[in-house]
Amino acid sequence: LIRRIRVIPKKIFWSETGDLCVIACKASFYVLRYNRDLVGKYLNEGVEIGDNGIEKSFDFEQSVQESIVTGHFVGDCFIYTNASQRLCYFIGGQTIILAHLDRPMFLLGYLTRENRVYLMDKQYNVISFNLLMSVLIYQIAIVRKDFEQAELCLEKIPADQHNKLARFLEGQELKELALKVSRDPDHRFDLALQLKKLDVVRSIVTAHPSEAKWKQLGDLALMESFDLKLTEECFEKAKDYGGLLLLYTSLGSQEGIERLAAEAAKAGQSNVAFICLYLLNRVNDCIKLLCANDRIPEAAFMSRTYKPTETKDILVKWKEHLAKVSAKAAEALADPDQYPDVFPNFPAGCNAQLAMEKATEKTGLLPARAYLEAKKRFGIDVIAEMKAGRLPVASKEDMKASPSTDVELPPPKVSEEPAPTQQQQGATEAANEVKEKQSSQEMSVEEEVLATNPEVPTGDFDDALDENLDEELEGLNDDITGNGEEGDINAGTPSLDELNKTLADLDNEDDEDIDALLA
Repeated sequence: LIRRIRVIPKKIFWSETGDLCVIACKASFYVLRYNRDLVGKYLNEGVEIGDNGIEKSFDFEQSVQESIVTGHFVGDCFIYTNASQRLCYFIGGQTIILAHLDRPMFLLGYLTRENRVYLMDKQYNVISFNLLMSVLIYQIAIVRKDFEQAELCLEKIPADQHNKLARFLEGQELKELALKVSRDPDHRFDLALQLKKLDVVRSIVTAHPSEAKWKQLGDLALMESFDLKLTEECFEKAKDYGGLLLLYTSLGSQEGIERLAAEAAKAGQSNVAFICLYLLNRVNDCIKLLCANDRIPEAAFMSRTYKPTETKDILVKWKEHLAKVSAKAAEALADPDQYPDVFPNFPAGCNAQLAMEKATEKTGLLPARAYLEAKKRFGIDVIAEMKAGRLPVASKEDMKASPSTDVELPPPKVSEEPAPTQQQQGATEAANEVKEKQSSQEMSVEEEVLATNPEVPTGDFDDALDENLDEELEGLNDDITGNGEEGDINAGTPSLDELNKTLADLDNEDDEDIDALLA
């Protein structure tokens, strides 16, 4: 007794060398490797064998859930037909399908000189299928780890078989070799991506571009090599606006965010465009973007919070928009001029907004490194400062001014509307009357603010603003530069190349050099 195996086999197949054995059962088959040397040692030395035989006389190789009908070994390759009418062969732990049969057939054998597998059906018709012996030899050499023999065999194999061999090599976890053999760009891309070969991946994507591939390359460049320049290039070509937003905000790149805002708006990615504009403090463009996307209520609330001087104009648009749905609801919207009691501190808010805009025009957007100092001033109550007379009052011309940066926005949504009813026309006329009253009431608003701020200068707005804010802005400059001199806090954001070089140099710099570099 060599080994007791507790299965109920239908058929047993042995390889020509006697090293492999296939035990075919009803619903599956098992591949075992026979340990000839161990068994010979037991028999030659007369070692006592137990009831279950020699424990390691067979090594389990693989179990396949297929029902074998007929089978035949060619070297270490087992060719068989199964109950699902498929012609397959098993080698190196992989099952490869040769053909799908249209009727039950029985395997006759394999002719090496013809490179063909022969089968017969129940009517005694003989059918053959091509199976190159060179392919089998190559696969057998790979399974036996004889790579020199495999390399010699590969030269004799036609190029149209290389992709099949590459899939086989990938299944054997030989991805480097599969990458060399494969001729399929998609397969080579997947292999190079798994092997994290950036140069190979980039060359493949350049020759066969697609947005998905550029996105994958960008992620790989960011995670593996932290190549920010390549990451940016890939995200741009992949049109990955979310990835670009994350990249630019992490780098504090104002130029990149400005460019992304325009591209995202042009591509209809309004959410990304809005975030970019908001980060750039371009509130007026944010409001325009909301209006262009038919989000007028959100635009009205944003103008009330960040740009009260625009609230009246947005309110007129909101009423016109809402009147198409409900004229009564449109009439219920309160106007700051008609209902000042529900808009507390509205005139002071308008003046405070203009004062802050003037300050921003002078300093520009602060660089990211100024945050720790600038955040100390974020909690200032500008309304209280305005009432206390520490901020100048806007003139009538300043109240009308509304600086904005041009940005290409998506066209406003146009929908077919039914003809307005008489009630809706009345609401529209009322809204126009409200708009006409605004210009006449602006002077009264200015007088009201002046009455509450008798100490505020009434001269030129720009001169008054400079006089009141110079000390504060100079203090911020001193805090940022750390040397008591005026610093360039509006310096441009460093480029990706500069940032990469800076990050590489930081490891070798001492604390004093780092402070000097940041300054």
